[in-house]
Amino acid sequence: MKATAFIHLLACHQIDPTDRLSEADPRSKRHMLGAALYLALETRETFFIKGGNLRNALLRPRAAALWLLSLPKRRDLVPPGLRAYLEGSAPALPPSGIQTNHAEKAEENCKTWLAGLPAKPRMIRAAALAAAKNQFQPLSDLAFGRAWAAEAPKKGWNKAGAPGKHHSLIATP
Repeated sequence: MKATAFIHLLACHQIDPTDRLSEADPRSKRHMLGAALYLALETRETFFIKGGNLRNALLRPRAAALWLLSLPKRRDLVPPGLRAYLEGSAPALPPSGIQTNHAEKAEENCKTWLAGLPAKPRMIRAAALAAAKNQFQPLSDLAFGRAWAAEAPKKGWNKAGAPGKHHSLIATP
């Protein structure tokens, strides 16, 4: 990562709306980060991949943040959330968005289930979602939406308007 991008990233996550300092003010976070990294570049810290001047330098961001944390007077330059994460005191991270095998299988089973249902009586999406989430765990709303989008048009369930007189909330095969 470019050193200037690293400075910008850390400084943006420390914006204080009550802070009226300009970026050129020596007390600003951006200025202090630049000065700290300039010192690191001059002392040839190992987290720099490519040296030269600070504008062209490339660095390893995690190692640079850990280096800042190792300096008592520079610890406050690392945003609190990143500091907690790097020191191991951060809460568990939310799911990454990568679908697990179980979730993928639940989505596939839901799609097969929807495909096996008869077109009549018309299936109501909300009722189908509740039944599917109950039956195919861990099925997410998004996974059900993909399965519904694939199967509902084939059966005419996605048409606007109220269902006919003889509709069922849950149709069984």
